[in-house]
Amino acid sequence: MIDKYKFGACLPVFSSCADRFCLSGYGMGGKTIEEMLDLAVKVKEIDGLEIVGNWHVNDETVDKVKKMFRERKLEVCMVTPDLWTQAKWGKGSIGSPDAKTRQAAVKEIKKSMDWAAGVDCKYVDVWPGQDGYDYPFQADYQDSWKWMRDGIAECCEHRKDVKLLVEYKLK
Repeated sequence: MIDKYKFGACLPVFSSCADRFCLSGYGMGGKTIEEMLDLAVKVKEIDGLEIVGNWHVNDETVDKVKKMFRERKLEVCMVTPDLWTQAKWGKGSIGSPDAKTRQAAVKEIKKSMDWAAGVDCKYVDVWPGQDGYDYPFQADYQDSWKWMRDGIAECCEHRKDVKLLVEYKLK
């Protein structure tokens, strides 16, 4: 039985709300991680935050991020690899018809798993973002699903202490 629910949010909601149509955001500009965390702790009963690999954490910042969260009594509840904001993912990532792109996506997921472990996080949220097609029947769905399944399976073998979650969205 669960004796306490935990509440979290994605760290970027404490910034300027950039999206794929307005990369600079709709607010007064971007905020530093420290500024976003300071806003997050003002939310009553928030326990943790999802962070994005290469945006908020990378090889050089793992220890710093861990310390910032610890100082604010927050946990990193998920790390999400950035598989959607760069042009190379425009025709898919782990489900891409291009083998080099798929392998780059697998590498990105594995890096995010390492960063998650480094900040005491148990979960990596794989959201492919762009599934590699815009119109029905533009892609071979069976191949795409096989490539995605194989990529996820390879990543699952990378670390046993970090679990992968697959976030499904139609697009």
